[in-house]
Amino acid sequence: DLGELDDAISDFQKAAKLSKKLGKAYAQNAYARMRRPDYKEKRVQSLLQKAVRRDKTLARPHYVLCNMLKERNRRQARRHCVTYLEISKKRGDYAAEARLLLQSL
Repeated sequence: DLGELDDAISDFQKAAKLSKKLGKAYAQNAYARMRRPDYKEKRVQSLLQKAVRRDKTLARPHYVLCNMLKERNRRQARRHCVTYLEISKKRGDYAAEARLLLQSL
């Protein structure tokens, strides 16, 4: 339900405002926005960038950014795939996909 999704986005925005160091709040906000049929890719990218700047231990935002950037900016996409694999110790949920993406970049 889009109403619940909007509520979740609002909650994640509030959490991020309460603590600028809460990288997970930015990442969850981005993931919630991606579930909307009309999501704005640039806004999602911005939120994911904030997430990884604020929390260096978050792996999944790097994988999502790698996927989003693979067509437009191969160098950045590559950097995010490599970072994802480093953080996840090459065993993360998306490790196989990240390795395939990396080979194609």
